Amino acid sequence: MEMKLSSLVKCNREKIPQVFFNGIMAGIMVGLVYFLQQSNPALYVYLIGEDLWGEYATFSGYFLTFAFLIGAICLDRKLFKFGYILLAVFALVIAMEEINWGQRLFHITTPDFIKPINSQSEINLHNILSPKNQLTRYFCYGILIWIFIIPAFVTVSRKLKRLAQNWGIPLVPGYLTPYYLTGVIITFYGYPIVKFDEIRELFFGVSFGLLGADILFKTFQNTDLKISKRIAGFFLTIVFVGLTSLLVYITPKDDHAMKWRYLLTAYYDYPERHLYPQAEKLFSYILESKEYRTPEAVFQYGLFLKKINSDKADVILRESLQEQYVLAQQSPQKSEPNIKAGEILELLGQMDNARLEYQKALDKDMLRLSKAKTDLEKAKAFASLGRTYFKMKSYTLALENFQAAQKLEVSKKKGLELKKWIKEAQLKEAGQVKEDGNEK
Repeated sequence: MEMKLSSLVKCNREKIPQVFFNGIMAGIMVGLVYFLQQSNPALYVYLIGEDLWGEYATFSGYFLTFAFLIGAICLDRKLFKFGYILLAVFALVIAMEEINWGQRLFHITTPDFIKPINSQSEINLHNILSPKNQLTRYFCYGILIWIFIIPAFVTVSRKLKRLAQNWGIPLVPGYLTPYYLTGVIITFYGYPIVKFDEIRELFFGVSFGLLGADILFKTFQNTDLKISKRIAGFFLTIVFVGLTSLLVYITPKDDHAMKWRYLLTAYYDYPERHLYPQAEKLFSYILESKEYRTPEAVFQYGLFLKKINSDKADVILRESLQEQYVLAQQSPQKSEPNIKAGEILELLGQMDNARLEYQKALDKDMLRLSKAKTDLEKAKAFASLGRTYFKMKSYTLALENFQAAQKLEVSKKKGLELKKWIKEAQLKEAGQVKEDGNEK
């Protein structure tokens, strides 16, 4: 017993440098992410964009886990056990979920029966089964149990060790735990990182990929096909980078999705973390680019500048106002330009003109509602009316229209948006009633 204990202590001591090294590497990776988001927001958003480097690197990590495990099982039939098979299937499912089962890669249209129940109208399960954050938390709890609690119990109990071996439960080597632990930490404390959910997924993808490679490498060592760690590491890097690069290259680019990602990150993600200089850098990049500059981008830039009390705010808002007038002339049936024009005029202190624009928007949506034939058309009209009433601070009317839209809405994504509007309208209505009561 003493010999076994001493050999175990010696083995653990030998692995401490590996744990320390991987811990430093994980820290460097997080540091690079944070540095990039601070110094070059445009490049950062590009790298974590839809169907680009971050997403496909995550896919590659999980997919290679599946491939390496299958390879290991084929080389050593002793690994043909429930635990290893389950991990391989899990890795494959997560990999395919990450790219929506190849929807954009293979130009697959979302089936009509999925659209109403999926919050993103995409082919995947994670946007149907449960809120994504809730699923991720359960996933992280499972990871912590897997990398810490199970190995501890297996170490102290022969029965549990035998049970784990019989079921083929793969154990994470201690020297790989820094990568898994970093993913967990980012999940719970990664708020300072913009789009930290993408970074968290990348860390887990890399972690599982390294585990799959480690299992395959150890399997090779038990055969006549022994290879050195350096060669194995070099091969893993080439395959990982090559697969990621290939997928980025062959996937059709969705310019609309990228345009929206840049804008959303500029007006929401960065300002939400009070990273105003970075948000302004990103806005500058968007407005200087012919590909990404839109009237919506100018409008959001003006709102952003007004919120941070910038001297440039009124200049940009006036520029945006003229663009909204042009849009209103080009699409006289649409109420959106009038709503935005009203909002801009309010910010510029022109309240009477703002009310005129809001009334124009109401008139258009009333006409649109009277001509609507389908529930979806009616729902859109009611939702637009609700937004206009909300801007006019008529919260009771806004709430009535949002609720009318909610009763007709068939899309899960739009349904979630309406819930947010309804909640905000209820809060505003309650505050308004309280103020009126105090005045009386």
